[in-house]
Amino acid sequence: MPRFHLLQVANVGRVVGGTGACAWTVTRALPDWRHTVWFFSSIDAETRAAFETADLRSIAQLESGAIRRLRPDFILLHNVSRERGGDARLPAPSLHYLHSRIVPRTADRTVCCSRWLAERYSAGRADGAVLWQGVPTPPGAP
Repeated sequence: MPRFHLLQVANVGRVVGGTGACAWTVTRALPDWRHTVWFFSSIDAETRAAFETADLRSIAQLESGAIRRLRPDFILLHNVSRERGGDARLPAPSLHYLHSRIVPRTADRTVCCSRWLAERYSAGRADGAVLWQGVPTPPGAP
């Protein structure tokens, strides 16, 4: 049976810190899903190892045609600016998870990683909802 296919788009191809770490926590939280993760930077070896079976790719811009060919069931954007992500309608349901103040690329729903950030987007650019980032327990921690 085909698995649910999630496309995540993040800024930095490093699993240590930033949007790469957030994308990694999502892949860990949904182990039975098929994961594709696109980064707007090069992807280091540590990140490739951490993401294990996910399909990783480095991209310059987010293009609707490339997404249509991929055929994801859902798209999760991690702090993707309008400059990098364009503003054409995405070809699958989408959620934008904001990590900092940017001019965000449009998605079906936008949430923030903190109440502080949600308050700064109260002018209608975000839904005002806060979605706390899950942080896994590191191996060997008590």
